[in-house]
Amino acid sequence: MIIGIAISFLGAISRPSNFLYLSSGRLVAEQTASCLVKDESNGGSIIPKAAIVHKPKGKGVRIIQGVYEPEEDAKEGDQICENRRLSVPGTSDKSTGANLGFVSQFDNKIDGYLAAVGFSNVSSEYFYPCAAAGSTLLGWKYTDSIRIGMESFGSENEYGCPEVLYSPEGTIIPIGSSAKSNGIERIAYTRQKQSRKDRRVASVHLRQYCSVVANSGKEWSVNLSQDGYREDTVENVCRQAIENCQEKSGEICPIVSQGDWKYHVSNPYFREVNILLQCSGNRKYYKKGTGEEVYNLWSQLELEAQGEEATSCALYVYGNDEVLITPESNKRTLVHTDSFDNGFVIHTLIGTVEITPPGNPVEVEPILLEAGERYRFIYDTSVAEPQQLSNSERKEVLELPVVQAFLNLANWQFEFYPEIIEYRKALEKFWSPLAARNFLTIVGSYQNKEEARARQTEIQKNNPDLEIQVFPPYKENPYYGVMASSWTSREKALEICRIAKKRGIAPDAYVWTFSDPYITCNETPSAVHVERTTVDGVNIWKAEIDLNNPNTIVTLVKRSDVDQAGGFTQFAKNTKAALIASGTFSEDTNWTMISEGKTIQGEDTKNWSNYTVLGLRSGNQPEMFARPEVSQWNEYWFALTGHPRLVSGGNPGVTEVAPGSTLNINDFAVRGAIGFSSKEKKLYHIITNDRIPLNRLAKIMHLIGCDQAMNLEGGGGMVLACKGDSPNCNGTPLVAGEVRSPLIVVYDAQYRDERITKAWEHFQAGDRLSVSGE
Repeated sequence: MIIGIAISFLGAISRPSNFLYLSSGRLVAEQTASCLVKDESNGGSIIPKAAIVHKPKGKGVRIIQGVYEPEEDAKEGDQICENRRLSVPGTSDKSTGANLGFVSQFDNKIDGYLAAVGFSNVSSEYFYPCAAAGSTLLGWKYTDSIRIGMESFGSENEYGCPEVLYSPEGTIIPIGSSAKSNGIERIAYTRQKQSRKDRRVASVHLRQYCSVVANSGKEWSVNLSQDGYREDTVENVCRQAIENCQEKSGEICPIVSQGDWKYHVSNPYFREVNILLQCSGNRKYYKKGTGEEVYNLWSQLELEAQGEEATSCALYVYGNDEVLITPESNKRTLVHTDSFDNGFVIHTLIGTVEITPPGNPVEVEPILLEAGERYRFIYDTSVAEPQQLSNSERKEVLELPVVQAFLNLANWQFEFYPEIIEYRKALEKFWSPLAARNFLTIVGSYQNKEEARARQTEIQKNNPDLEIQVFPPYKENPYYGVMASSWTSREKALEICRIAKKRGIAPDAYVWTFSDPYITCNETPSAVHVERTTVDGVNIWKAEIDLNNPNTIVTLVKRSDVDQAGGFTQFAKNTKAALIASGTFSEDTNWTMISEGKTIQGEDTKNWSNYTVLGLRSGNQPEMFARPEVSQWNEYWFALTGHPRLVSGGNPGVTEVAPGSTLNINDFAVRGAIGFSSKEKKLYHIITNDRIPLNRLAKIMHLIGCDQAMNLEGGGGMVLACKGDSPNCNGTPLVAGEVRSPLIVVYDAQYRDERITKAWEHFQAGDRLSVSGE
């Protein structure tokens, strides 16, 4: 993936200029610009132009300068500028990577961009300002300096990450020495696929281009490098463009785009390039041709734009293996990219980006990719539409090493903590289904940084197996927090919290997240987590039951037992269970239900043909089926009947509606459902607080991670109460409707019933009862 330019906006152009080009990684040889340059327009001040390495991880992360210079191990604080690249070796165990922060134009603070590269099975590389290949995560922060439709350039210009290029074949590595003929520099490269055995060599010429625009926006200049001149570096090409512009305008002319293109490529598909001149008023001038034809095609575009007196124009040259990505606004944005065999994938984690596929941008409709969506670009085929990610897929993306490294405070210098925290908070806001991996364990709070640092050092020395960090103050909290775990899963944070209490690190340790009140720690973690959240714009209560936990026991309790206890509220208060939730529809003797290995309802145990059934076997192995042909019903500890099916084999959709049912699937109503994730072995029960049709309920069940799900009792027949670690779980009903059928009751290590626990142990040991209870 190669990003080309270092300016964060395009003057009067009618969209933000934080562009990303995704295409094949390539080496820009013989760039000699320094990381520090004098800005004569600002009194000769030194302007840093570099990305700073903040946290190289693993062995083999190297800094390479030019083509022939020896490699050096990357260190924290190293600068990556125009004549250097950061090389991260491919790794099967994903143990290597590097985080980068960008130096702004006038000081040593970041200017709105952070990046992480590496953690990929293929080699990754980074070039200043944002060129990369391999797995990359790029984030933009909120900044007022990116203004759509701005009519002039001013002192707010910043260096950043406007363009990215990406390749399915990995990085391009120089393999031969230069051969000079009449002053022409020739470098041999190999494209290295994931399989190192398959290599092909091609001669590649890289040419540079640079666009500048006068402060007023009226004058602009584009300069292209001339083949045969060794001194035509990016710096020289841009210097000439600036001089031409300043001579015409008499004004300061900042750089608005810079980059390169492949002059000659043997592969016909990659030989073509797109040449786009984008100007104010959303004017676009476009040509397509080979790398050798760029000079002539550019001359035609220039004459056309000048003939129409276009202003504030910037040039972009990109290939068929590239797409243009633009943040839709100046809001916080986070994008992840990675490669596969014949293309690449883009995930938007925060914000919305606009993707322009290859081809004439005047004719090709841009694609909006919102948070929680995936876009796959496949070479030589039509471009696919964005795909909504399920909750399990979102979790997989969020747990990628490159994403977790980016979000880990330990990988950044102290002054970056507030920025990383904002990314965390933004992830919660834009990706509400993802409540995972956003918890931390607090073991102390202090008024000043020195006290917090001293306590951090003390705890770390005595507990080398824990990662101890200092959490800086933020708007709502003026104290420095000492953390024994940072931004982990809820379960991991609770585990660390219990360790901290047991070791005496902090008797009052607790788990914190920005989305919920703090959580106290218990010696035995709950297998049930209940939260009120929003999925696909619908407010729901979601109960997650961990079937991997050996202490988890799922049962049913009859309506008569609830009535005998004095009603649902009293039953919820007195029961020893961790969760009580509504089950299926009103009692019907033809709907078989099993609890503790015995039938509690249903005369004919084989007559399940009209409905969908959720069953749990030994080991809490979940199944969902319809029209079964099962001879041994006594293999089931738990079974619940419902309809219709909402998710089947990972595909959301309303199916298996019971014959003769009066249920209207298109009605808007408050709903209940149950389902499970086969991969994670977790059971989910939800109750919606909003009125929705069944197809919307099916989508929600899929988004939270279910590959199998069915509809349950809705309307006024829904109830919910819980006890345990989750906020609001104190035995008080969270939903208090009418109990119309047997309730789902779940036990765990904290909340258990000895009789039921013994029955579960006998069932696990193979002491089966007949399904009729005889």
